[in-house]
Amino acid sequence: WRSSQFASFGSLDASGDLLLGTTATHGEIVKINGLDGSLEWGPIVVSDGVAENDFIIGLETDSSGNVVAAVQGVSAHQAIVKYSGAGSPIWGPVAVTDSGLLKALTVTPSGDVVLTLRSGDHFSITKYAGSTGSVVWGPVDQPIGSPSSVGMTVRTGQDGSVFVTAWEESPTDARHTWRFAAADGSVVWGPLAFAGA
Repeated sequence: WRSSQFASFGSLDASGDLLLGTTATHGEIVKINGLDGSLEWGPIVVSDGVAENDFIIGLETDSSGNVVAAVQGVSAHQAIVKYSGAGSPIWGPVAVTDSGLLKALTVTPSGDVVLTLRSGDHFSITKYAGSTGSVVWGPVDQPIGSPSSVGMTVRTGQDGSVFVTAWEESPTDARHTWRFAAADGSVVWGPLAFAGA
């Protein structure tokens, strides 16, 4: 397998195979056998539903081996798509309609999808049903505390709680972390502020 693309996101499925999201002139997903490195399927060109060059912003696998990708086109049109572990489309593209730029993506233990977007000194989180791609809750808007925040991560706990960390660029390198409820996205605690090393 050869590609002119460069790998930007990766995730291991439950069987140890590697799903890679690549980006250069367009987004692609490939599945690589974790034991021998052979190509299992792909590349699949991922689209946001608009005829343009798309970039993969995030990629994760669920416990069943399905893969979810967040894509953004050059016109800032954004969407999420889901494929089976065999590379067949399950749903999408589902347009991401809340304002801001996609920053991070994760999959909950039950298979739902959580996205974070950033706009100025705010971010939003939205939860999508893993089975259909429909919105479960959100977008939930939250002030970051600084318009200079440049990075975000999102993860979920075993109970589906959502943890978001945003960090600022130098000289402060400050981080802020929140916990949001699995059921409705309400703030459980945060922001917890701490300085970078």
